[in-house]
Amino acid sequence: MTRLWSLSALALEGYWDSIVQMLANAPLLGAFVALLVVAFHPLLDRRAWIAFALFIHDHRLCPPVRLGKHAERIPLALLFLLLFSLGGLGLIIDEPALTARW
Repeated sequence: MTRLWSLSALALEGYWDSIVQMLANAPLLGAFVALLVVAFHPLLDRRAWIAFALFIHDHRLCPPVRLGKHAERIPLALLFLLLFSLGGLGLIIDEPALTARW
């Protein structure tokens, strides 16, 4: 998935550019954070929401603000893993065990 994502950004732009790659990765990070918010919203009270917001705003979940050797804070493969894992769990969480959807 990471290679397909990077190649699609390359195909859309027509040349390799690290800024374009970072801009292409930003929606994935946003989708991951949105998925976390949607998944945990019904489960948290006000105090837990504050702790959760601090977790989301942790520097490891922020998009990169500088260019250089370590500009990407979360590897793209990890973002895909987290998105697919949380999305898959969200689809099967209410299903009975050993059914077709489960």
